[in-house]
Amino acid sequence: MTDKDYCLRFEPSDLTVAIGELFLTAEDDAKVFSHAHSGVPFWKALAVTWFRKTKKKRLHLRVAA
Repeated sequence: MTDKDYCLRFEPSDLTVAIGELFLTAEDDAKVFSHAHSGVPFWKALAVTWFRKTKKKRLHLRVAA
């Protein structure tokens, strides 16, 4: 949430909602992700699982005239 690439992409409250919704399945999904992508530690796979589920903000692009 503090990384400059991700902090503007979602609200912390939306992440909390995603974690709550994935309460029973997140660890299993993270284990599958971790095994499918060798070298990815479980904690990072869990973060990826949560991030995928989190509602994202739409970033408005400015068009130069």
